Amino acid sequence: MPSTDQMQLLLEQAEQFEQGAASRIDILLQAVDLADSLGDINLGYETRDELIESAAFGGRSELIFPAFAWILGQLDKGNIAQYSTWSILWKYKWAVNHLNGFPNISKQQIEAAIEDFAKRLENIGENPRVLHFLRWKYQVHRGDLTLATREMRLWQQQSRSYMSDCEACETNFHAQYLASLGQHQAALEMAEPIFDGRLRCGEIPQITYAYMLRSLLHEKKYTEAMQFHRKGYKSIKDNFEFLNHIGLHLEFLVFTKNLPSAIKLFEKHLTWALDQKDLSLCFDFYVSLVPLWKALLENHQSVIKMQLPKNFAVKPQEKGYNTLELQAHFQS
Repeated sequence: MPSTDQMQLLLEQAEQFEQGAASRIDILLQAVDLADSLGDINLGYETRDELIESAAFGGRSELIFPAFAWILGQLDKGNIAQYSTWSILWKYKWAVNHLNGFPNISKQQIEAAIEDFAKRLENIGENPRVLHFLRWKYQVHRGDLTLATREMRLWQQQSRSYMSDCEACETNFHAQYLASLGQHQAALEMAEPIFDGRLRCGEIPQITYAYMLRSLLHEKKYTEAMQFHRKGYKSIKDNFEFLNHIGLHLEFLVFTKNLPSAIKLFEKHLTWALDQKDLSLCFDFYVSLVPLWKALLENHQSVIKMQLPKNFAVKPQEKGYNTLELQAHFQS
């Protein structure tokens, strides 16, 4: 029979692994099932709360949605009123931020979730800075730069509050946005407090290094770019969450004519893409491969020797993988 002693053992086992580690996530999934079998709503909340955090930092965003939907349902029923609504809405922000990665979730559903989040923020008297920041990121993902700029300006008009993303995350995204507009010098200036260590968090500066590589190359800061590549890649190379950022490092290696190293990154991280459920991360990674195939063909490397997963759709020929076949597969 399931027992609270078993639950305690599982939670102790989970604590032995870093946040986001695959083993920690697997144990927390077991803990959620055990809490439900015990019929314990408090344990159901606490285990799901831990699971959401690990899933978010471990690149398993598909696990966030059912866990958070359960929490939101219990909150609305009044069953977990003893827990902080602020804390729950903080995880709501994470859930909404990950919705874009799943094509089966419609634009209407995403926008309905954003509006529900907005109403809940208003109900607790929170200012709308975090809401405008979330909408800004959503519109950037959709490619609507007019609405994105509008939300950015509204975000800038609001003061920071408890629900705001940390300054490092806000600054990173602002720099990323400027870089996407081709304002590379402005992007690097925006990111300066991150580069010099004044702003940092769990994911910053790791992802900032990746996002700023193109800007550094554009501004001909080649030595600094290589330093950022080496530091940045080392810090994310073992975390499934950073697949899209790995792609930016791979792209950088192509642009700097380090094709053997770019091929090694592709060879190592293709498995991540094949296993990743967040298709937005996969798409970004695959887009970063476009210059690789072009560069290989321009260098007359029509066949590449690599060790790729057996479940990969493209199969090797006698001397290796056909570059044109790889290009056609990833661009189809």
